[in-house]
Amino acid sequence: MYTDLYRAKKADFRLSRPQGIIITHSVDLFLKGDIDSRVRHDSYKPSFHIFSKYTWGRLKLDRFPSHYFIEQIEDEVCTIVGTGLQMSSSYLNKYIAKDETTLNDFIFIVIAGDYSDFIIPDDIYKRLGNLISSILYTYKMNGKIINVHTLSDIVSLFDLDPHKEVELKPMTKFKREELSLYVK
Repeated sequence: MYTDLYRAKKADFRLSRPQGIIITHSVDLFLKGDIDSRVRHDSYKPSFHIFSKYTWGRLKLDRFPSHYFIEQIEDEVCTIVGTGLQMSSSYLNKYIAKDETTLNDFIFIVIAGDYSDFIIPDDIYKRLGNLISSILYTYKMNGKIINVHTLSDIVSLFDLDPHKEVELKPMTKFKREELSLYVK
């Protein structure tokens, strides 16, 4: 009766507390040549639906690629829950790490927009800091340090070889010290 439901593989589950948090901007989710102009720069208009369609259509992923999606819509910064925290990121497993379990213990957060050459607004740092504080509380890690990396940093740190169609744009304007002001 339920045979057509998605059956999660062992590699799909996070097995422990998060090892760290990976943050990237939404342009890193698009394959070469696919970047949608509506999300190239933060437009203050909802873009989550664009990523949802792209995720299930072009990327052929069975769930949203990140655990959280942060975007500024007009004057509000919104946090959208993607994949549940008990699951690993299907995008990281399929397109970034060849070994499907290398990045299982990381929480993946995507910020809508292109921040390779643009400064991340303070409101987004505040929202990101509140979200990370909430994650630390959820895992009873208050007062502990959690590593926060950009996706480009993780690729270098783990010496990963992303899928040939992935073109990562470093978040050169990302400031950890700015983020740390908002993590409680």
